[in-house]
Parts: sequence; structure tokens; C-alpha cells
Amino acid sequence: MSNNGDEDEQQVKTISHEPPQTRSIRKKEKDDQQKVVSKINSENTITKKKMKRKRLYSKAKKVELRKKTRIPAFESFTPSEDRLILQSVLKLGPKFKVISTYFPSKSLSTVKNRYYKFLRYRWTQIMGKDYDTLYKESQSTVIQEEQIIETVQLFPDVKSILMNMISKIKSLVLQ
Repeated sequence: MSNNGDEDEQQVKTISHEPPQTRSIRKKEKDDQQKVVSKINSENTITKKKMKRKRLYSKAKKVELRKKTRIPAFESFTPSEDRLILQSVLKLGPKFKVISTYFPSKSLSTVKNRYYKFLRYRWTQIMGKDYDTLYKESQSTVIQEEQIIETVQLFPDVKSILMNMISKIKSLVLQ
């Protein structure tokens, strides 16, 4: 019996003599667990990002198509208003602060957006033959002004000062 008792004590001693977990071992285990968890999370986030990009791209494409095809109701312009915008841009240049005064019900930004988003590349569609005549008239006035200054015999410095002065006066008159 004493043999059995000694064996039991030895077994207890051997069981109790397992190396206790130290801080470094616990830290390594936690680090390993965190690495595994972070790998799993990173794999999941990568797939989510790829899916989001595809969705966003397709949504953006659809929204862009809708914007091109329809004009919002609050920004609706009549064809005569479109012509007036284009004529005034030809005469005054892109001075929308002045141009917007012709449209009391529209704001400056709506007139500007109408020109830059819709009318800018549709001159001949909206104006028709009027565009060619108005464009030629505006070009001829610029050429005439330059010819008048060139015919006057002045020093080159005086000519450049005159050109600047005339352009500034013209812009003030048009405002």
C-alpha cells in the first residue's frame, strides 16, 4: 500500500510540476490569436471593399445617365430663354452676373449651370443660322477695333495702353 501511496504522490507531483504559464507564453498566445483574427478580418474587409467599388461604379453610371437625359423641373428653360442666354454670351462674354439680370425668376447659378451643362456645346442646334451671323458680327467688331488702333501711328507702348484701356471701358459699359 505504501507503494501505491508513493505512486499517487509521484503522480500528483508530476502533474503539479508542469511548467506554469509565464507572461511571455501568454503574450505569445494572445499575439497569435490576434494575428489569426486580424487575418480573418482583413480577408473579409478586402472582399467587402471590392463589392462596394463595383456597386458604387454601377450606381454612379446610372445616376450620370439620368442627369444627362432629364432636366430638373426647377431649372426648366424655354427655347427662347436658351437663345437669349446664348446671344448674351456671344455679345457680353461669360458674364453671368449681367446675363442673370435678364431672368428675374432664375438665380445666377441656375443660368450659369444651364449654359455650362446644357447649352455650351449646342450652339447650332439651338441658335441655328442666327449663330453664324451673330458669331461673325462679334468677330468683325473685334477686328475693326484692332484695325483702328493699328492704323493710328503711335508708339508700341501707347498702342498696348490704348488696347487695355478700350477693353476695360468696353467691359465696364457691358456690365
